[in-house]
Amino acid sequence: MTSSNERFSLEQLERINTSVVNAMTLFNVLGADVDKHVQQTFSNDVPFVPQHESDPNNSFQQARRSYVRACYAFFEANNYALKFLSLNFPENISTEDIFVCREIDVDIDESGKSVSRNKNLRFLPNLRFAFSVFARAYRIAETPNYSDNGFADLRSCVKVRDRLTHPKRLSDLLVSPSELSGMATAMGWYTDNFSRIVSAGLKFLTDLTKQTSSDS
Repeated sequence: MTSSNERFSLEQLERINTSVVNAMTLFNVLGADVDKHVQQTFSNDVPFVPQHESDPNNSFQQARRSYVRACYAFFEANNYALKFLSLNFPENISTEDIFVCREIDVDIDESGKSVSRNKNLRFLPNLRFAFSVFARAYRIAETPNYSDNGFADLRSCVKVRDRLTHPKRLSDLLVSPSELSGMATAMGWYTDNFSRIVSAGLKFLTDLTKQTSSDS
């Protein structure tokens, strides 16, 4: 890899640092939305009432569905943020990485002109790519632990999200207590890993800025 401090001025590094801080602001704002749904969902779920598990139209199930949707809005936005931030250091990632970070496919139309199209990305591979490409772009060793229960719950909850997004029957709108608990564990896994990895990225920027400043 090339030395990043030979390519960036202090002003450019300040702009990159601002972009990371803005990403953390997005993280905090969407996290606050999730926290709001946590308060509504888990306070409403005590005590346990059997009817809550069979009627998708009651306020308890509505709160659960809103919580799941808020969590996935949080995941999707922050996955995109990691990829967007990775574009700050294109010399540290591949050409293929850059296309995926921009979420585009490139093709040729019937007239022979190159065209770009939005790329459809599966949630879990996209999540793993986002963390991986950020680590490579910012030259950090931090990686998520994909073997623990948090990620296993996140994988399971994808089916819940898909069911709620594309319901085919009333029962598809029901979120069980175990699914709700799994969603909370998955959320904890994601927030812990995102915070840890982005913090490492910020340290990389701080060190790079100090080095660039001393060299100038």
